[in-house]
Amino acid sequence: MATLAQDESRKISERVKAGQQVSRMNKMLYGNGNILGYKRVGDTYVIEPEQAETVRMIYSWYLQGDGMRTIMGKLIENKRKCASGIVRWDTTKVSRVLHNATYMGYIGYNKSYRNNFLDQKIIHNREEDYVLVKGDFEPIIPEDVWYACRDLRMDRSTTVSALVKSKQKRIGVTPTTDVWANKLRCACGSRLKRYKWRQDKNGQKHYGYSCYSRINNGIAEKRRQLDLDTEGFCDMPTVNETKLDVMAAVLFDNIIVDIAPVIEEAANILNQTLKEMKTENKRDLSGYQQRIEKAEKKLASLLSLRADVEINKEE
Repeated sequence: MATLAQDESRKISERVKAGQQVSRMNKMLYGNGNILGYKRVGDTYVIEPEQAETVRMIYSWYLQGDGMRTIMGKLIENKRKCASGIVRWDTTKVSRVLHNATYMGYIGYNKSYRNNFLDQKIIHNREEDYVLVKGDFEPIIPEDVWYACRDLRMDRSTTVSALVKSKQKRIGVTPTTDVWANKLRCACGSRLKRYKWRQDKNGQKHYGYSCYSRINNGIAEKRRQLDLDTEGFCDMPTVNETKLDVMAAVLFDNIIVDIAPVIEEAANILNQTLKEMKTENKRDLSGYQQRIEKAEKKLASLLSLRADVEINKEE
């Protein structure tokens, strides 16, 4: 009887997977349609203008360089309502909007799967493993804007070892101009985080660097003392910034004999970078100017319609 039950579970699992494949081919929508910016009508999505404007704000602010916490604050200040119809935001809600490919007109499949038909444990896939199928509904965000935000999210995150064997996960990191924080990598593959180590009596601050995996998952040494599994946990000790600076100085003194050509090359690279930045800024300014002119024309047209009483005040 147990063997027959197990075989029946296997058959059900195969039928479910086949049904999921048919659903993708038919572009079936999952869920009840409670998504910011859209209202589900039958088997498709219809744009909700007010909510769609909130979605566009989020993507626009993110492209301008705002973080999710900053965007959350702006949404509350502007009294923008979430999908539940109330002004209640957190960074998770903002993140979901930025991760959702529905806004560029695609349906996302394969976001999770069962490990096997016996355990039935849910495994969540990484974003790059999702299957995106072009939907039959109107997008809110252009594809190039969505992918630009996706690339920006990737730049603002890092891949670290997860506690599940052979698995990795992405975590957000705050952009920094610190040289060591950008360059250093732990032996486990994680980035290192800079923090204040201590402060002298004269007020001088000293900094150190610690592995993100160790901070998030705990120390392997502690687990070893408790006779617990240490796989996926990091042993990397904290590194003093002063020691890094001293080691770098010694290396440069030994490697660079004639420093004049190095300084000259660094100056050339800096000048070239400044020229490229100026060119990029001019290009960005031109784009913003075109958007301003377009908005001004639209405003003038709307004012004209209002003056002729062709539209009401609310419109």
